[in-house]
Amino acid sequence: MINEGLKISGELDIVLRGPDGKIKLERKEKNMVMNVGLAHIASRLKDATAPAMSYMGVGTSNTAPNATQTDLLTTAGARVGPDAGSPSLVMKNVAGDTIQFVNTFPAGASTGALIEAGIFNNSAIGG
Repeated sequence: MINEGLKISGELDIVLRGPDGKIKLERKEKNMVMNVGLAHIASRLKDATAPAMSYMGVGTSNTAPNATQTDLLTTAGARVGPDAGSPSLVMKNVAGDTIQFVNTFPAGASTGALIEAGIFNNSAIGG
């Protein structure tokens, strides 16, 4: 058996901008890839029948994540669709080895003590 050492991981870059467009907060967080996400990746390698991921949601639950979750535990506002040009393939080690999602939440939407985040293939909250 050949093992190439493929590793799927998530990282969230959070940027909060004020009304003037200036950065007020910026930080990076590791993000767990859930079982349903791993299955989605495998299904997309097989064919393109599963809709592509493009929506992002944020939530306020501080309960420890569990790999069996299929949604955020406490959603804060609506999911948002991708910014223009997102998602896109970018380079971490070799060209196109990383997918980058960029979503902008409008002012006043999805506010609060945001603790959880997820990428989804539809805008419906609940799975």
